Formats: sequence, C-alpha cells, structure tokens
Amino acid sequence: YELGTGQEPKLEFTFVKVARGEGQYVWLDSLYNNDGIIQPNEMEIAPFADQADYVRVTTVTDEFVPADYVNLNQSLQLNPKAVFYDRGGLLKVLSLFSAQSSLIINRRTRPGEGVRRFNPFQLDVADTSLVAVSSNMRNLLFFNRAHPVFGGELGRNDQRSKTVQTTGFESRRLTEQFAKGRWNLDQQWSTSLAFTFGQRQSDSEQFEERRYLLRFYRLEPECTFQPTRSFRTRLRYRFEQQANRQGEAGERSSSHDLGLELTLNSGGKSSIRADFSWVQVLFSGRPNSPVGFAMLNGLQPGRNLLWSFNLDRQLARNLLLSLNYEGRQTGQAGVVHVGRAQIAATF
Repeated sequence: YELGTGQEPKLEFTFVKVARGEGQYVWLDSLYNNDGIIQPNEMEIAPFADQADYVRVTTVTDEFVPADYVNLNQSLQLNPKAVFYDRGGLLKVLSLFSAQSSLIINRRTRPGEGVRRFNPFQLDVADTSLVAVSSNMRNLLFFNRAHPVFGGELGRNDQRSKTVQTTGFESRRLTEQFAKGRWNLDQQWSTSLAFTFGQRQSDSEQFEERRYLLRFYRLEPECTFQPTRSFRTRLRYRFEQQANRQGEAGERSSSHDLGLELTLNSGGKSSIRADFSWVQVLFSGRPNSPVGFAMLNGLQPGRNLLWSFNLDRQLARNLLLSLNYEGRQTGQAGVVHVGRAQIAATF
C-alpha cells in the first residue's frame, strides 16, 4: 500500500509512423472522417502484426496540476491441501480446492470534494478530480489443480482504466466470468472445455463513435493428441456471440472458429509449429465502423482463413535462427503473406 502527493504534468499523445510490423497501432482514418489528418480516436491496436505501422509517443506538456496518488498491490493464495493432506471426511474434500486472488490499483487524483485520498477502492471519481486510474482484479477457484487426470477452475477478471487527456477522458473496462474443465483420457489424449461470458465497455468524452458496450459469451472445446514427447497436435473450436447494448444501431456478431495446430520438436535442436484456422463470421451492422472493428478484431463478415508456420533452429550453442510465416484471407479481400527471419546470438 502506497500513497503520496506531488505535481502531475498533463499528457498529450502523438503517433509516429514506423516501418510496417514494428509498431503497435494502425491508423483507421476511413472508419471516421477520411480527412487524411491523424486524430487520437482514429488509432487502434493492430489486430495483425503487419498492419502495425504506428507507435504512440507520450509528450509531457508544461502544464502541471497538484495530484494525490494511492497504489495497492495485493496477492492471496489459499491451499488447504498443505494442511489437510492426510485428513479424511470433509477436510479431505476441502483439500481438493485452492484459491488465488490478485489486485492491483493505481489511482491519481486532484484534491477535490468527495475524493477520499486514502481509499484506493474509490475508482469512480468525478472527471474534474481525476488524473488517471487503472485496476486489475483476478480471482480464481481451482478444483484438483495438480491432479494428473481431471480438474477445473472458476474465475473472474475485472480490468479497467480511465485517463483524462487534453481531449477529455477516455475509459476502458473488461469484465468476464469463466469456467474451465480438463480431462486427460490417457497419456496420449486430453480434452478441455471453457465457457466465458462478460462485457467490454469503451467511453470517450469527446468522440461519441468510440462509445460502446459489448456483451459477449464464448464456448471453447479442444482436444489434444500427443503420441510422443516430440509431436503434438491440437484440434480446437470456438463459438462466440457479441452484441452492442449502447446506442441505437444494435450491432451483433457470431463467429465459428475451427483450428488445427501441429508442433514438432527434434531433440532440442529445432522446433516446428504450424497453425491453421477457419473462421466464419456473421455480422449485423456496419463493419467499417469503430464498433465493427472492435467486434471483428481485424476479420471480415463471411469466411476468414488464417495460417502460420514457425521454425526455431539452434544453429550453435549461442546462435538461434527463427523463421516465421503468416498468411490470411479475410472476407472478400486478397490473400496477405507475411514473412520474418531473425538470428539471435547469446554472449
């Protein structure tokens, strides 16, 4: 637990163009006003590496405001098995469960009425008093966590952030609850099933088109076959539905994602990984919009094909060669091929 006070500079964000694939952001001018001028609301995290050709640079202005800060970092683990491993009855059942919780809060505020500077859990602060706030909370309950045959877990994530910039406040929030189960049929076959539901929210003081509330749920079964230590194949499926509950457009989407992954390791000298995904997307609304981009995440309505191939080869004790190839064909767009090569030396 940490608290203090000081002077906080006002921040501005500018975006600088870099070589394609070396940035983190993509400019989506066509989704907004198509005026050829970069505005902060037109930048999004690139869904594919070859589209990322901008980096965000933080500029410190010469305007400072008084600010109080409070930080909280908490971690808790409960493992009854460490105490009740040799007990019977109800205590033996209790030893099958374990829990893990983590919480990180960072809050910076201006002195103002209604702000409790010592309380890190006051996250809903008036915009006139807020400088920035971020929090990340994760709670997990495990059943048979270390059991070699079967186990499961329940969990909840809550991530939120809100900052006040020269263009007004920007906020993001993701909350989700999930349940996962695994079952190892034998030494070669294993299965798992995950179900997740929650919502993603975006809000902006100045840019109305960036305001949305997406409620979603997804189902993810998968099956893994590993006949030897050097070879593994995994078949996965993912079904997801999303709906925008803010505004009058009512955008909706549903997707079916079927994928196959192959991994081959050769005596610690080389590793090969191939992946192929077939994604069918149904979308109701305008795909070329900020909400459509957030829901589709780089894909397009209709059929989408994604594939990749990665090779890591140990050329010498201190020399590693990496070859990466990615391809995709989204909707009616043409096929995109991306290749990268890298040699890393350790001294």
